[in-house]
Amino acid sequence: MTQGMIAESPKCPHQTLATIRLLMMPTDTFATSDFPDLTLRPPQPADQAAIDQLYSACRTDLQALPMPPEMIGNLIRQQQQIQAHGLSQQYPAAQTLVLASTEHILARIIFDTGATDIRLIDIMVLPMVQRRGLARQLLRYLQQLAASQQLPLRLGVMKDNPKAIALYLSCGFQVCKEDYLEQQMQWLTEAA
Repeated sequence: MTQGMIAESPKCPHQTLATIRLLMMPTDTFATSDFPDLTLRPPQPADQAAIDQLYSACRTDLQALPMPPEMIGNLIRQQQQIQAHGLSQQYPAAQTLVLASTEHILARIIFDTGATDIRLIDIMVLPMVQRRGLARQLLRYLQQLAASQQLPLRLGVMKDNPKAIALYLSCGFQVCKEDYLEQQMQWLTEAA
């Protein structure tokens, strides 16, 4: 990547927000019409409460359980701890980035760069700002990263998540393997 390089992916033709300007700095700036001041950066210790809220807000499956709110909150916290522990075991070198406005953490991605691929492990967008192109922009960021390293970008998605599957397909991902619960998908660069 070079300073001022515009990230545009022909694999995602349905652009809904302004393009991402990638900068050779510790953070990447996302300028969009809906969100004029977004930064993609590593999380800071002060972000943990906002990341916890993001995780909780995105776990609508657990929030819908017929249990008292306090029990649901405890269950969500336990699931978040289990996920963090599992990821640290399976992907010890994984990177986490948050997409932040001046006031809020709007999204989070976790990915791992290996010798043979880049794997998107987790992507979460705050429900109140979903369907505004933020996930698509994060995918474009990872596609540009994969292209710069001439690596495929891979992910797994549950089959009961048709919105995510549609998003990935619209961004040029293809199903490369599946079982009865999950699809493995990949996006290939021109050189990969």
